[in-house]
Amino acid sequence: MKRPSILLFFISTSFALSQPQFCGIQWGDTYRVSLDSALSIRPVLSVDGDTVNILWFGLDTLGTLTNSGIQFSHSFDGGDSFSPETTLIPHTNALLPGLMSSVGSFVYVAFAASIDTFYGTALLRSTDAGLSWGTPVFLRPNALPYAVTAADSRVYIQFQDIRNGPSGLLASSDHGATWAAVTPARAPRLDVLALTRTRIHGLNVQGSGSSREIGYFSSPDGGNTWFGPDILSQEDTTFSTLPGLATNERGDLVAIWNDGGSIVGRISRSDGSSWSPQTVISGGKNAVFSAVAAANEFVAAIWDNDFGGYGGINLIESSNEGLAYCPENSPTQATAVGEPSVGIFNTLLHAVWSEDVGADKEILYRRGVLTENPDFAPGPPKLYALKQNFPNPFNDATQIAYDIAQESHVTLVLYNVLGQEVSRLVDGVQSPGRYSLLFEAGAYPTGVYCYRLKTEFFTETRKFIIAR
Repeated sequence: MKRPSILLFFISTSFALSQPQFCGIQWGDTYRVSLDSALSIRPVLSVDGDTVNILWFGLDTLGTLTNSGIQFSHSFDGGDSFSPETTLIPHTNALLPGLMSSVGSFVYVAFAASIDTFYGTALLRSTDAGLSWGTPVFLRPNALPYAVTAADSRVYIQFQDIRNGPSGLLASSDHGATWAAVTPARAPRLDVLALTRTRIHGLNVQGSGSSREIGYFSSPDGGNTWFGPDILSQEDTTFSTLPGLATNERGDLVAIWNDGGSIVGRISRSDGSSWSPQTVISGGKNAVFSAVAAANEFVAAIWDNDFGGYGGINLIESSNEGLAYCPENSPTQATAVGEPSVGIFNTLLHAVWSEDVGADKEILYRRGVLTENPDFAPGPPKLYALKQNFPNPFNDATQIAYDIAQESHVTLVLYNVLGQEVSRLVDGVQSPGRYSLLFEAGAYPTGVYCYRLKTEFFTETRKFIIAR
């Protein structure tokens, strides 16, 4: 068998807080993802490498329409094309729109289910990037899911019991194969979740009426113990609601929320220990639903505007990790639009939203290329990390990146599905830094492979798919 070609790159680790801002998005064409039958609402976007997953809900107002219930489509080419719309759960069994998170070839969809005699939180999982799906797994009866997040092999679902109100966390450490309930006595009900290597992070709304504020919580031990709430929003007479939360490869956190019709936010570069001052992101006072994404030096926030249902969508990006923001932009000039979602990988920005198309409401997608910041160089990694390869699945070549926190003897080994060593990509002492290598598949056959990074202090394994 032909040995794969390997090119290894070391990425500089200097970092300056005075980085300038570089603005501009080169937008591609708009792509219509949904079909024209059921009312299509609540799109959710999840991006990992060249794979773009879109989930939404087909609302059947007549009871006779096709493409109703939880719908799914994906792209394996970075948004150039999408698979046909697929009904994952019909409207008779999905009580509400689903929640989605994905890591590599694993896609997780949590939803409120009514199937046979079961009523509660269920999970639908794909292990091949959405090409096929398992059967629904019933996780928690009489409970509604509120948030889902995943990183490496960890998956968490926030739920609330509908009978007596307690909140809790469903946890898996093996890519969703098995689950356990984590229900400490003081578990908060969280609206959004995010994972860094050391903590679970979450936001919710504290208080009621005009005194509503955004509370931040964190757990260092998989949800058994929670710290918070730390109030992130400015405590005033303006209510705060609808929080969003994102994290990048460095473990930085970006929190945004709606503050009386304005989108505001704060950033943490200390794993949630401290936060930047509150920043007003949107220029107007009519914002409603918002979403946020972060990757590398980029942060992007997107929101819709409610002018009687015809307010358009605004997007704002930053190329210096949210230290400053560019002028407002938009993926669409249409006004009858709403419920936007956004994702970033490398320099590609992905946006999805619902839009009135004739007499129908459909799901539309658009991709943009962000302007790179040539002065950006991430700081030395504080933790070891093995990143998901990009693109994945791939045909000829893919990029594998990893972080080394201190000088170590490093091995990066490729295994086939039988667990047999196929190739030793790295084997030697490496200094602290961020590394990337180009793996050329050569004559390797189609299939699923694992690649494992190992040092004296760290071991992690990920999967990729060679698709000829």
